[in-house]
Amino acid sequence: MSYKRVRLVLVFLLIAVMAVVVTGCAKKDAGVKDEDAIKAIQTTIEGNTKGNKLTSPIVILEKGAKKQTGEFPFKVEYTLTLADGSTKKEAVTYNISSGGVNDMGVAVWNAAEAK
Repeated sequence: MSYKRVRLVLVFLLIAVMAVVVTGCAKKDAGVKDEDAIKAIQTTIEGNTKGNKLTSPIVILEKGAKKQTGEFPFKVEYTLTLADGSTKKEAVTYNISSGGVNDMGVAVWNAAEAK
């Protein structure tokens, strides 16, 4: 193989790699998936219940557009069983934000109740 051919192949490979990287970066900010938002919200609820227990699936009522802060608002509904045995239905908006990526390269999402 001649030097010109090797150089041409390397240039072609470099262009192909750059195209893949640019396309991947453009798709990166597509938003948070519903199942990822529900998982983040469930983790937050279970960590803050003070003896209460989440007893129904979390249902997404509304999804808002991405805020300038980078957060995605999700209004959800769920039922809690309180420490005294009664139940309470909640409709709360949570802001979902990126928590980076874990050791396996999977996106991590955090949920905070909107105030």
